[in-house]
Amino acid sequence: MPILKVINNPKALSEFQLALTCEKAIDSVSMALIKKANPIVYRASIDILLCGMVDMVKVANKFTEGEIPFLIDAIYSKYWYFTLDEVAYVFKKGITGDFKKPYNKLDIETVLDWFHEYDSKERLYLLEKRDQNKRHEAIKLSEGYTGVSKEFMQGMIKKISQDNNLDADAKKEKDYQAYRLQYLNSKSKE
Repeated sequence: MPILKVINNPKALSEFQLALTCEKAIDSVSMALIKKANPIVYRASIDILLCGMVDMVKVANKFTEGEIPFLIDAIYSKYWYFTLDEVAYVFKKGITGDFKKPYNKLDIETVLDWFHEYDSKERLYLLEKRDQNKRHEAIKLSEGYTGVSKEFMQGMIKKISQDNNLDADAKKEKDYQAYRLQYLNSKSKE
């Protein structure tokens, strides 16, 4: 929760946001966990980030007091799996114009569009890239694994089945099933 360490210091928060990357932001604790642990800290943190972002955007029409709590709830309901760092990152990218620019009006739809664009492009790309890297690492590890030969495994299976009379048990089970089927057929004819 790195952002929570600087949330009450505007200068430190600004520096934190400037240094924030998608990779750093995504590896923090999700908003859902923070909200579950302490809903007041969660709401205050989002409020501070949102108000700081609103103050930095130079547009004539900004949020009303009633829209800010609604936007906080809308962000959480749609993007509860985001981290607070990701929220700060999205606000940073919105402020710098990397998403849809707010032409003289900053509204709920614009901010939610920023979140959608981040989620469907940059975040998704990073998660897919990480997943692909994990698969490549697993393949590399498996290529180096010599394992045991197929013949050895077949021999072990044969030995175990002989030791435990699995074949005999399977034959007994099959014979019993055939007898039972025959018995049920004879009963149904009566």
